[in-house]
Amino acid sequence: MIEPKSMIHYENTVPGIFVRRVNRFVAEVLTDGKTEQVHIKNTGRLKELLVPNARVTLQKVSDSHRKTSFDLISVYEPGMKWVNIDSLAPNELMRQQLMSMKYDVVRPEYTYGGSRFDFYMENRHSAA
Repeated sequence: MIEPKSMIHYENTVPGIFVRRVNRFVAEVLTDGKTEQVHIKNTGRLKELLVPNARVTLQKVSDSHRKTSFDLISVYEPGMKWVNIDSLAPNELMRQQLMSMKYDVVRPEYTYGGSRFDFYMENRHSAA
């Protein structure tokens, strides 16, 4: 059995309180005493999670080309505890797991012909 080694570490996180969802990509969140527009890293409906007054975690982003300064990455739901809503997280965890399995090549979002695969792996030095 493979021992799990994968982990995502978010830096520059701050707590917040969810106010409302403006559209698929933007929410209003109260943080540090003021309401901020934040990028939602998941375009799903999330209506059971993103409810007024829900505790959330934001990641401060330093990119002058962005319209928002924060990404909304998780929300607290009492029955489930903290829920990561970053839609990029599952593939990043899988990429880390595949790399730990000693593949020589791990390529995400690989295109072959007219198809796209989540991952392409290659092991050039495997024992025959």
